[in-house]
Amino acid sequence: MHHRTPGATLACLEAHNVYLGLIFDLVHVAVPMLRLVWRPVGPRRIVAITDVIAAAGLPDGTYALVGLSVKVSSGVDHLENRALAGSTLLLEQGVRNLGIPLKEALAMASHVPAQSLGETSLGRLVLRAPADLVVLDHQLNFKRTYIAVELCFMAD
Repeated sequence: MHHRTPGATLACLEAHNVYLGLIFDLVHVAVPMLRLVWRPVGPRRIVAITDVIAAAGLPDGTYALVGLSVKVSSGVDHLENRALAGSTLLLEQGVRNLGIPLKEALAMASHVPAQSLGETSLGRLVLRAPADLVVLDHQLNFKRTYIAVELCFMAD
């Protein structure tokens, strides 16, 4: 962002009908930039994104991603040319990384993304809405996933 030609970043911050998708892995977007976006926008228009690849949750090593070699080191994944190859961020860690009130962080990872897609019945618990949910403990560790009220996955 340049002071004379602020470009798309500032335009998105000022446009109240635009949702901002940010990867909260603390690698793709620096913490000061996250704060800069958060202050004027708040939780209503920020979509917490993981940009997760299949290597998420796996140890450091080399993995294949759509035919490309991806090296994961200290949880950060790069292509051979050192470009970021996505993220190994799990959503619950992204919520922790936000460093904002939990209710707002969870909305940015559930209701706001659904709302940005025009899905008014997703991302919240209301009568007659799909009962797809993830259960986390008090430390935001994953515990279970339910899809259409059926238990689909449980942590060890």
